[in-house]
Amino acid sequence: MQQRPATLPDTTVARATPPAPGPDRETTTVNLIGGALSLTGIIGALVAFNSEFSSEWVNLSLLLVAIALFPVGVALMLYQGKNGRLRLRRQARRKARRAARNPQGSEPKEEAPPVGRKSRLIKIGAVVFIAGALLTAAAYLLGGYAIFFFGLPGIVLALSGLIAVVASL
Repeated sequence: MQQRPATLPDTTVARATPPAPGPDRETTTVNLIGGALSLTGIIGALVAFNSEFSSEWVNLSLLLVAIALFPVGVALMLYQGKNGRLRLRRQARRKARRAARNPQGSEPKEEAPPVGRKSRLIKIGAVVFIAGALLTAAAYLLGGYAIFFFGLPGIVLALSGLIAVVASL
């Protein structure tokens, strides 16, 4: 005697529960990279100030690289992805405030369509790349010590912009 598998009646409604919002992997990765860059900048500056055995030019170039790394790291630590928990909470609070301000009868304004993440990253990367290239070109035109003061940060900016453009393709 075979038993039929139990089937649910047609009147049953299956409720799908939304997945619990967890940490966004992309945002977490970018924040960790930013923390590592900031820490590297701080350690590089400390080493540049406390190093007794290397020449002054090595210390100066290390300090310039550390000064360039620190703000980049801080900016990456403050990055919020489109699915980041803090961004989603902020958007929910704004939506609740707008709903409380607008009476039921009036229609809220249409929000602008979101800009594509990739196109925005390409634009930012291109601007950073061009700024780095111009800074490096100005350093080599000025010559002398300007290569250390403007050339190294320009190269870092140009490489960062190039990486951003390539990563968005």
